Amino acid sequence: MKKQTSPTIVAGLALAALLFCGTGLAKAEPHHDLAHQIEAELVQIEVEALLEKFKELTRRTHQLELERVNLEVEAETARGEEERAELEQHLRRVHMTRERLEHLRRETREKLVHMAAELTHRERGEERERHRENAGLEERLHHLEREIEELREAGKHDRADQLERQANEIREHFANRERRGREGRGEREHAQAELRAHFEQLQGKRREALAHLEELMVAAKQVEGDGEEAQAKRHQLEDRAAEVKAHLGELNEQLEEIEHAFRERGRERERGEREGRERDEERDEERDEERDEERDEERDEERDEERDEEREREE
Repeated sequence: MKKQTSPTIVAGLALAALLFCGTGLAKAEPHHDLAHQIEAELVQIEVEALLEKFKELTRRTHQLELERVNLEVEAETARGEEERAELEQHLRRVHMTRERLEHLRRETREKLVHMAAELTHRERGEERERHRENAGLEERLHHLEREIEELREAGKHDRADQLERQANEIREHFANRERRGREGRGEREHAQAELRAHFEQLQGKRREALAHLEELMVAAKQVEGDGEEAQAKRHQLEDRAAEVKAHLGELNEQLEEIEHAFRERGRERERGEREGRERDEERDEERDEERDEERDEERDEERDEERDEEREREE
């Protein structure tokens, strides 16, 4: 059976969807400084190197697993003690090598998961900082628009024009932010669509592998007799079944990686929506408070004017 895509490719797709398309580290925005851009490039290089290492370790461990199965069969069917001892020695070396490579593979995977969590945590902090900055700019724009209106009503057009230029700079910042947001959403949606298509493709391959495994197991049971030819045919079918089982394990691992990526992305989306609602509620409350303060100031001014008018009448 042809060897299928390594789980690390799926891990790469999952990390790309969750990190590089979902965070500000993958593509530094124009307002990020050069140091931040350099750091982002270094992180991306390190992640890609770890993914390549994980890919090679996964390929090698699966290769050794198949070699172990073949050696076990050869050792069980060896005709002489010397041949059997030699095969068993080789089998022990394969087993030790696979165990150590698997340990290194787990360490590499844990490091990738740790980096993903670290980048996600950092991105949340940067996202909160961006929202605070934008909230401050929105507040500034609101005050500028109110001040411009008052200046124009007072006939101070030159000063109003100066403030209008400042307001336009803030509006341009918001327009650029919205454009970058649309581009980022498009990249994330494209990555998610590719990941979903790959997930469905893997599910189809798993169904095919399960059906093939069932066929091999049935065929092995139907081999009659204990002669040398029957045993050879039975061992051949069992070897092929072992290869299919190893391939199934690989497919299951890939599917688990993608399901984990989907769950993480779903949690991120829910968290982002919740934080967005909370920010909107806070802004609405602040605006309500501002309107209340403005109304209070207007009432105070009206009362002051009324008192001034009463004093003038009394005088």
